[in-house]
Amino acid sequence: ARTTNDAATRVKAFGEMAEVLENTGEPDEALRIRRDEQLPHCEAKNDLQAAAFVRGKMADILERTGRRDEAFRIREEDEIPVYEQLGNTREAAIARGKNANIQRQRGNLDEALKIHREERLPAFVSLEDDREVAVTQCSIADITAQQGAHGEALKTLRSNLAVFARFGDTRQIAFTNSSIANILTMSHLRDPDSKKLDEALRILNDESLPAYRGLGDVREVALITGQIIDIEIMQGKPERAERVLREEVLPGLERAKDTVQIAVHRLKLGVLLIGQNDKRPEATRLLRAAYATLNKIKHTDAQTIKMLLETLDIDLQE
Repeated sequence: ARTTNDAATRVKAFGEMAEVLENTGEPDEALRIRRDEQLPHCEAKNDLQAAAFVRGKMADILERTGRRDEAFRIREEDEIPVYEQLGNTREAAIARGKNANIQRQRGNLDEALKIHREERLPAFVSLEDDREVAVTQCSIADITAQQGAHGEALKTLRSNLAVFARFGDTRQIAFTNSSIANILTMSHLRDPDSKKLDEALRILNDESLPAYRGLGDVREVALITGQIIDIEIMQGKPERAERVLREEVLPGLERAKDTVQIAVHRLKLGVLLIGQNDKRPEATRLLRAAYATLNKIKHTDAQTIKMLLETLDIDLQE
């Protein structure tokens, strides 16, 4: 019994270590620990569920660091089938939801929406899992907002904040608040209203950013800071944008090794610099580097960069 308990304790300790490393900007080391330390223990005990869980965590890290195809494959081939075999409806639905989010990032909004509505949501409703029902409803709201249904999406997100508060889920509250701010920003673009931007900025500065700082999540702090800069530029206040992107946002994303978001924010910095003659060579390098990363994963921003460089009569390659 003691050996079993010791093994379980080691597996748990490796998991906790990996979680801390991932949140503090060491995803490659977190991935190594999951793969080389935690997973072999689970497999040695023939613990199929624990092994599937660890593989899912590995997929999460791969997705965060831009290796989305591999993350998608692991969930589809090595995680979801195991949960289905074991009758673990809850974990299978969570994994499906994560792959639905990858479909969304690929631009397959209808497919993502179908998974959330027809597979994920019914599973959590049947399990009477209020938190995951709320998370799924928020995922659906984010997609429908992309399709233009801003008002209904905001209503859904705001109503579910109370659910996450009941569970004391600081991370999900912070994430939902950042989604609300993002939709307010999208809504402003369609129907200009400075009050929407003011409210979005307040939410990010007063709610999401302090929460992620408290969690020690360098990646999310960088992303929220980038979101704040986007709004300030829209408000006609670009003065600190270049400095913050250089000194706070990109270094944070580089620490987190989030290759996709590094590319997205290199694009933002490149756009800021491209109009300054003395900084145009640097802007060109940033845009080319961003294109190389984003085009590889068929990210929609790759076409944005291509059109921008073609307009400026700049080659995509050096």
